[in-house]
Amino acid sequence: MSIRDIKANLDAYTESLMKSGVTDVSPSEALKIISDYMTKVCGSVGSIVWYCGADGEEFARIASDRASEALQDAFGPSIKEAQFEPPVRRERVYRAVPQSFTHVPGASL
Repeated sequence: MSIRDIKANLDAYTESLMKSGVTDVSPSEALKIISDYMTKVCGSVGSIVWYCGADGEEFARIASDRASEALQDAFGPSIKEAQFEPPVRRERVYRAVPQSFTHVPGASL
């Protein structure tokens, strides 16, 4: 992979992240989207590390693991909070006029 390809990939990853609507989803969905993004970015940066003469695969693996841990730490409390939020209660609207009951043939109380 050339340096130009790496740059194009990083641009494409960032563009897809911005289009994913990551700011409008639940914390657990945002964690998954950003984790996928960070894995791709770490792989691309690992390719740059390889061009510099170091072990790019090792870098990508370690960086991806550490990024995942950091994201878990960052999103953990909000994910736990979202799991225990009470459901939204909808107020019921009652008719002001009482409903009349009609006789149904064959029915008895």
